[in-house]
Amino acid sequence: MERKWHIVSYRHYVLPEPLATKYGLKTGHAKLRPEDGDGHPVLFEFEHHLHCVDILRQATHWNYAYYLKKAKGPFANAPPIVKTHVNYCIDILRQVVMCQPDLGLFGQYWIEDTDEPFVDFHTNHKCKNFHEIREWVIENQMPKEKYRKVKVVKRPGDIVLPTIP
Repeated sequence: MERKWHIVSYRHYVLPEPLATKYGLKTGHAKLRPEDGDGHPVLFEFEHHLHCVDILRQATHWNYAYYLKKAKGPFANAPPIVKTHVNYCIDILRQVVMCQPDLGLFGQYWIEDTDEPFVDFHTNHKCKNFHEIREWVIENQMPKEKYRKVKVVKRPGDIVLPTIP
């Protein structure tokens, strides 16, 4: 099934250095070269969460063989790496649900044939306007031409970790 829209999640946004700590970045996070405008290359977490939902969709038993055969994206890796990636995504999504739980309530209706109540999943949610956010994201991604040329450089004081966290 072809997607009707797509956020290019590998094209970063630039967060100006003076705003870094306001948004939870450390001064030691990676920055662009001064000639590229300084600032921190950043991505939105929801883009990663959508990536994880898509990976779970692809990794379900009825889709897995198809995507493994295509050998693209995460499925270009060996099955143990794909398994690790899927498990990582499950845990990230678990954390999102636990961090931002929906406190809406499900009522129940009686069902004649069973004489038991059944959950009414048709509830109202207090949501952010995802379509407006998506449009803003698409409009504010680093332009393709700039993204191909910009460089992130290690500077004195940048944080260097011994392994991938």
